[in-house]
This record gives sequence, structure tokens and C-alpha cells, in this order.
Amino acid sequence: MKAKETHTYSPDEKEYVIELKKKNYWWLLLFLLPLVLLIKLDKDVVFKTVDSVDNKPLQGTFVDLTFHERYLFNFSTFSFFSNDKIQRNDSTNEDGIVVFKDVSYSVFSMLFFATEDAYVTATNNCFSGDSISPRYHGLKHLDENILKLPERSFDLEFMVVDADDGEPLPEAEVVAISRSKTGKEQSWKKTTDVAGLIVLEGVPYCGEIELVGSKYGYDNDTIKNKVEYITGKIESGRTLRLKPIKTKIKFIVRDLKTKETIPNVVASLKIEGKTVSTLRTNTNGVGIGFFDDIRLLDEFTIMVQKAYYYDTTRTDKVDKFIKLDEKKRTIYMRPKKQNITFRNINAKTGKPIAGVKNEISINGSDRKEVEYSNSNGTFIISGVFGEDKISITASKSGYKPNSHTIRNGVFSDLLKGAQNKRDIPLEANPPPPPPPGPRKNCRVFFTGLVIGDEFVDKHISKIYRVDKYSEYVGAGEYPDNSVAFPKSVKTTFDGMAIDKETRVIIYSGKNFTGRVLLDKTGPAIINNIKWKDDPRYNKYNTKTYSSALQANFPQSVRSWSSSDMQKWSNGSVKVICGQ
Repeated sequence: MKAKETHTYSPDEKEYVIELKKKNYWWLLLFLLPLVLLIKLDKDVVFKTVDSVDNKPLQGTFVDLTFHERYLFNFSTFSFFSNDKIQRNDSTNEDGIVVFKDVSYSVFSMLFFATEDAYVTATNNCFSGDSISPRYHGLKHLDENILKLPERSFDLEFMVVDADDGEPLPEAEVVAISRSKTGKEQSWKKTTDVAGLIVLEGVPYCGEIELVGSKYGYDNDTIKNKVEYITGKIESGRTLRLKPIKTKIKFIVRDLKTKETIPNVVASLKIEGKTVSTLRTNTNGVGIGFFDDIRLLDEFTIMVQKAYYYDTTRTDKVDKFIKLDEKKRTIYMRPKKQNITFRNINAKTGKPIAGVKNEISINGSDRKEVEYSNSNGTFIISGVFGEDKISITASKSGYKPNSHTIRNGVFSDLLKGAQNKRDIPLEANPPPPPPPGPRKNCRVFFTGLVIGDEFVDKHISKIYRVDKYSEYVGAGEYPDNSVAFPKSVKTTFDGMAIDKETRVIIYSGKNFTGRVLLDKTGPAIINNIKWKDDPRYNKYNTKTYSSALQANFPQSVRSWSSSDMQKWSNGSVKVICGQ
């Protein structure tokens, strides 16, 4: 055993040096090392999501962080060499940032698993996902780790069809504009293929799209919707249906030889070889026919037929035909055999009469037919021979029938004569006698003012005194009130006086149509109910008139209308006397 070292303190010594005896402490470090490996640490891990094109932050992106927590000894589970898979997730804020706070790790995992990766994914409804696999221990406290997400987009197919039959429309033009949720715009201009299809590339999923489809001969159609709503079946949200433009074609039929129009011709319209409509050219003398509701792009054929004429056809395209002048829209029919022309004229003036019905008999009852005169008053009989006998009865409303001019006329004789020898004159019926004018006990006094026993300009009309606001109307049927009593209507119809034994019926519509607004037999005075509570006017229905007027129109026959008389002006009226 070594002897102990001793030191004696002396106040005279200014300095002492104390030297400790060196010893080895390496065994202490070996004891502490396992304890260091047990140390648990925390860090805040930050991720930022941005648009891969313009680096703008993406709010609401779901970020998932997966990593392994490894401990030499896990005090929670009392186990050595623990390995727990940890998953943390959250959504980014308006700056595109998400922070995972207090992410745990240990010195043990730093030393022995330094190269182990974490797995990070970012998903957003409007953007395609992104993922990275950084070293877990390389994620520094509060350092931003960037995730770049490309905008989510699709190649979308659209179809253009005929709205009537659903058939695809090739060579239709489609113009499209998309506006993404981020404000980006994209446009396309496409032409459909033989199947009526187009493809728009890179359509943003989050946003709106608007397409306009067009094609000559069709009305445009538009689709405007959110892209996410139309990603299903093409028929439900991605089909443009163009409605065919339809129009009317007008044609004229004439005799090839005489160039006269031929009324009452049977015309058939064929489209794609199928007869779709049949009509007769009009009988008012102009020989015009109309076919409605025909597609602008259709090719059509019109066949015209009439007895003793050869069937004639005309084929054309609708869009070209409607641009032609009348001469080029004329269909000429060639008569089969010899024909003869007659003319209907006014017996007094000699002028031709169109639209006359001519009932024709040839050789008695052998052949009967009806022809109508054209705008020149003429009509043609075809397929007749030398000794054929012709009888014609001509008639038209407003004229006396004529059945004597052409009666058993021999064709050869009629053909030799001049045209005036084949004229059929019709004598006009005499006009009906005019209705008798207003007279005592057969008249109605209408006015645009209130009826009274004195005249007050702009306010009161005196019974039996015609002024600039009033007039008398006698017996008759008047289909338009504005013609029957024009001054009263012009100055707002407000009153009427009906003579004794005179009946008045007023209808709400012209030509005696609509509701019956008034059916009254005089004597009577009727003023507009609109003025019933106006002291300027209501006294005239109750005051005592001067003796002559009072005797004819006492208070007991004066009344207010059932409704506003000013609204009666648009109707019609009948005045009937002797009731």
C-alpha cells in the first residue's frame, strides 16, 4: 500500500499546485452509451403543395406522411427494438402548407436507420396526386418540403347529332372554351369526323366548359356545364343536338303550251324517295302550291298530276330552290292531247274573274270534271276531239251562275272561233240594300263622354245632340265597333242612349265573337261604371232631366255598365229594331 501524501499549509506561500492522481473512466462511457440511445426527440415537419405550372399554393390538398418510429426500448410497450409504422395526415391551409407537429424519432434510429425513407403523398380533387420518398431523418425541423401537383385533366369526347333523328353529323364545327377553377382558360376549334365525334385534349376536371356546335342547315346548339358533371356517358352530357332548319317551298304550275297557270293540280312531295306530303294547287286562279316544314338541306322531288296532262316532276335542293325567282320555280305540264281554253269574265266590265268553279260535262254524262279559272280568268279542257260536246256551268260567290253560254258546244266549232267566243260571262249579284239610317225608335246614341241632359265639353254629351264625341247608329250588324261608332271609340267609349223598341247586343270580339257584354232593349241610358263614384258624372244617372228627355229616359231606365265600357271598343255590335 502506498503511503498517503500530505501537504502543510504555509501562509507565506502565494501559490499551491494541487495535482490529482490520474484515473481511467472509459468504463463509465460504456455504461452511459445505452442510455443515450434511449433519448427521444421531436421535430415539426412542413410540406407545401403548389401548382406544377405556376407554383401557386394549393389549399385543401390532403397530405399523408408515413414513417417508422424505431426505439431501442419502447417504454410504452415495454419492448426492445420496437418498430412502429406511423401515419399522419392533414389538409393544407390557404398558403398550401401543412405542418405535422411533434414528429417523434430517437437517437437509436438516427444512428442505425439513418437512410430509412418516409413516404409522402399529396392528393387534391382538382389536381393529380404527387408523392416523394425523402429520408425520414433528412426532414429538418420547420423546413418546407415542396410537392408539385399537375392540374387534373381528361381527354373528353363529344358527339354532334341531328336533333330530329339522332344520326351523327360529320363536318360540324365545334368551338369550345374551358375555364378551370384556378382561372386558366383553354380553347379549341374542332370539326367532327364521319361518326360525328371530336376529342378535346387536356380538359381541366375542376372548372366549366362551354361548347357551341354549328353546321350549315342547322340551328346551333350549346353545352355549358361543370366538367365533373359530364364525365359520364357521352349521350347524357356530351352530345350536341343540332335542330335542322326547316322552311317553306313555293312553286307555280303552268300549261307548257299556253303558259297559263293551272289551278287544282295534285302535287306530291318526295324526299329520299318517300312521299311525305300531297296537296292541290290553290283554286283562286294563281296555281300556286306550298309545302311547309321541309329541311333546308333536303333534296326533294315534286310530282304534279292532272287529268289529260303528262305527269311532271321537278327535283332540286331546298336551299337552292327557295332562292330562285318565280319563273325558275315554275313547273310546266304538257297536255296529252288537243285542248281548248275558256275564260270567265265579268259580264259588265269584261274583266277576267279568277277562282271561278267550272263544272264540265263532255258528251253528257260520259265525262265530268271541275276546273277553276286562273288569274287570267282562263281554264283549259284537255283530251277532247272533233265532235265532242261540251257543257259548262260556271259559278262563284257574289255572281249569278252561268250554265247557258257553253251548252252542248261542239269542240271543233268552239276551237275555230276567237277566244271571245269561248268567254263565259258572269253577272255580279246586286249589292244588298244598305241598312236603314237611324230613326226614331230605331237608333242608338253612342258617345265618348258620359250621357246627360246638357253638353259639357270633354265631359258630358247631351242626348240627341251629335257632337265631336258622339254619333247615331241605326239598325244593322256591325262587325267592328271602331267602324260602327268611330268618334265614340276614338274619345274613349263611356256612354250610350238606346231608343224605345231598339235592342243592342255588344260582343267582346269582332265579327260577333267572344262574350256578350251587353244585351239591352231601350229605352235605356248606360254610363261607364268607371265614373260611378265621380261627383262630376254620377249625378246624371239620378237627376231630373228636362221634360222631353225626362219622359223618354226617367231615372228608372238609367244604369251603370257591368264593366269598363272603354274595353268594349274592340268588339262588335248588333242593333235590332222593332223589339
